[in-house]
Amino acid sequence: MAVPDEIVCLFLVLLQMFELVRVQQCSTSRVVHFDKVGPTTKTMVFCAASNAGVTQTSDKNVFQCSKDCADSDLCVGFNHWEPQLVCELFQTPFSSLSLTAGCTHYQVRIADCID
Repeated sequence: MAVPDEIVCLFLVLLQMFELVRVQQCSTSRVVHFDKVGPTTKTMVFCAASNAGVTQTSDKNVFQCSKDCADSDLCVGFNHWEPQLVCELFQTPFSSLSLTAGCTHYQVRIADCID
């Protein structure tokens, strides 16, 4: 099945929009924001292909998974699988994205230090 040109163009635009930001080192607390990786419609989301820099845990909801990523200085994003409750933390940028049922990729956007 061929991917429509509109989806390919949207995917390329999304890749250009999402620049990976390294989590900055904070001497105090920090707030980490995540961007859901996907087009602007609410029905489609992307899943990142696992690579060598991924650790996986089970029985984690999306909030626990995001906390685990935010607590790690090395985490650059995560996949969350529903309803399996599987959390995949990425320590290196993803190599490719795909539309995968039940999986959503979240990418670290910014970390704000709190004094």
